[in-house]
Amino acid sequence: MDKEALIRKYSRLLDYYGFSGMSAFGMRSSFDIISEKKGKVTILKFVDNIDSLAKREAETLRKLNSFFDADVFVVFKSYKGDTAKGGSIFNRHGVDCVSQECLESLLNGSEVPRAQKFIKTKYRVNPIELKRLRKMQNMSMRRLSAALDISKDTIYRYEHGSAFATEPTLKKIESFFKTEMAEPDGLSKPHIKLKYHQINPDLDVNFTDLGAAPFHVLGKKHSRYEISNVVDVRTMKKVAAFYAGLSRILEQDYPFFMAGERSIREAFDGIPVLTTPELKKVKDEKELIDLISSRKK
Repeated sequence: MDKEALIRKYSRLLDYYGFSGMSAFGMRSSFDIISEKKGKVTILKFVDNIDSLAKREAETLRKLNSFFDADVFVVFKSYKGDTAKGGSIFNRHGVDCVSQECLESLLNGSEVPRAQKFIKTKYRVNPIELKRLRKMQNMSMRRLSAALDISKDTIYRYEHGSAFATEPTLKKIESFFKTEMAEPDGLSKPHIKLKYHQINPDLDVNFTDLGAAPFHVLGKKHSRYEISNVVDVRTMKKVAAFYAGLSRILEQDYPFFMAGERSIREAFDGIPVLTTPELKKVKDEKELIDLISSRKK
């Protein structure tokens, strides 16, 4: 089954299970389907062989996971050249991977076990609690590192939620602080802390560069903003059609095109176009939403 037919098949399956979804096929997108059900976003990327998933692709998917607080799955047909017959999830480059055969089980709400063949049981140390207890004892990361015989870099990553701990390491930390330190979800994926920047110092919405279609830039405060900076008209048509559908399934999101110093259009196929000078004049999120909304008319 070719990629387009596969996406159509699972789009129908998502619809059957009550998801509202959009395909990103044909845009060299970092994912293939984005969907929503009861406020929860699910993102799917399809590959033939899971070994083809590159670290850079996985990092982009992890950023999408953090931004949307989404369930992100790489859906594969085979593993190491063999047809996948297991009904398990395993983790590759920090992203959950699942076979086509057990994707339906996930979508209909069935429990799908994690394959211990591919991951060891690891735990996420509660980053807020770890930092709080360390500071309560007036300890630097270096001192805590020496006390626990854990590298300072690892302590830093635990406090920023970007690393797992093995069970022996977790027990060592809990014994030192005499309290439970594991996150409630235990096997949750490491969280990527997105690096945000400002369009201007007055605008109370921060933006992060994703650098991959169809979201080259992402913004967030009370609402979310998906932004494309493509200028090729043919590609813009595809992105505009996708953004229009995205606005229907994620009603509190505001996708738009970001142009350079000027633009001859205020909107492209119904999707707002904002220039860099216009964004620099916007003072707060309400003003940004008002500007985006005015361009939809």
